[in-house]
Amino acid sequence: MIVVLSFAAVFNVATAGFMLAIGAYPAPLFLGLDMVAICIAFYTIDRRRQLRLERVEVTGDRIAVFRPSNAREPLWFAAPTFARVTLVQHDSDLPTLSLTSSGRTVTLGSELGADSRTKLAGEISQALQLARAERHQISR
Repeated sequence: MIVVLSFAAVFNVATAGFMLAIGAYPAPLFLGLDMVAICIAFYTIDRRRQLRLERVEVTGDRIAVFRPSNAREPLWFAAPTFARVTLVQHDSDLPTLSLTSSGRTVTLGSELGADSRTKLAGEISQALQLARAERHQISR
C-alpha cells in the first residue's frame, strides 16, 4: 500500500510540475484531489479488512475467538481439552475451518485461501496440544 501511494505521489508531483511549467495552473489542484481520493480509498479498504480480522487465543485454561465487532468479549470460547479443530474439504476449492466444543461451532478464516486455512488449522491444533499438555502436566 505504501509503495502504491508513494508511486502515485511521485507521479502526481512530477505531473503537477510539468503542468505548472506549461502554464496549466489549475491542474495541480486536481492532481492533489486525486491523491486525497486515493488515500481515502486505501484507508477505507484497510478499515474494512481490519473489521474482518479474527483473533484466536489459546491458553492452558481456554481457547477463545475474538472478532473486532466485540474485541473484549470472546465470540466463542471453550476449554482446550474439549475443543476440536475441523478442516472439511467440500466440492469447492476452499475447505471450511471450524472449532467445535460441546455442540458449539465457530467458523474461522473466511477471508483466507485454502493453503492459509490448512496452515492455520495446523497451528491451532499444535497450540491446543501444547495447552492440553500444560493444563494436564503432573507437577513433580
